[in-house]
Amino acid sequence: MAPRKAGHVVRTISEAARAAVIVEYSVSQSVTKAAAAAGVGRTSAHRALQAVGAIARPTPIYPVALAREAVRLHDEGLTQTAIAERLGGPSRAWVGEQVARAGRSRTQSETVELAQLVRHGRDYAPLRRRAKELRAKGWTLKRISIELGVCGHSVKRWLGLQGVPVEYHYWEAPTVEAAARRARRRRVMALWMAGRGTREIAQAVRASRSTVQNDLRAEGLLERRPRRAA
Repeated sequence: MAPRKAGHVVRTISEAARAAVIVEYSVSQSVTKAAAAAGVGRTSAHRALQAVGAIARPTPIYPVALAREAVRLHDEGLTQTAIAERLGGPSRAWVGEQVARAGRSRTQSETVELAQLVRHGRDYAPLRRRAKELRAKGWTLKRISIELGVCGHSVKRWLGLQGVPVEYHYWEAPTVEAAARRARRRRVMALWMAGRGTREIAQAVRASRSTVQNDLRAEGLLERRPRRAA
């Protein structure tokens, strides 16, 4: 039986009512009449009869050619939902079963890529590979998101799908000092993106030049210069 949605209430009937449903159905062969005679709902009566095997769940049988067509459409890149809609009869679960039998199931990463390609008409696979390469070079998530032109949540999800560990920072109520530091950093970033130099930014935010440089490095906007060899 498929898992029920959260909050779904299943009404159960007593053993006496269940026995009455079975007896009445054996006489009338009608679920509606058996439910009315036992004083229960038709759905409850139907479920009770299925539990004892009195009513078999109908299992649709489709031709082998339809299963091959489902696998072919899957290889072309269609989702299981799209395949079921195109075939017109089978369910999405049936399509998934045929694809699994043929050994063509997609990985989670491939499924996400295909869904985004269908939804947005854009192939994000090159961006995912590029994000992994930049992360391996030590780039921050914010710098990667700016470079690729996507949000930070997408970068985190892409790296996670590729097995790249990503450290998540949980939100905490900021202190007064932390709030002031974040406000200064946002202003530093805005001035930097406007083309200002570090000395000019330092004068504008009333901080030292090294503080401005540290803020820019923390946001991945400024590379740290290598030390000169002695």
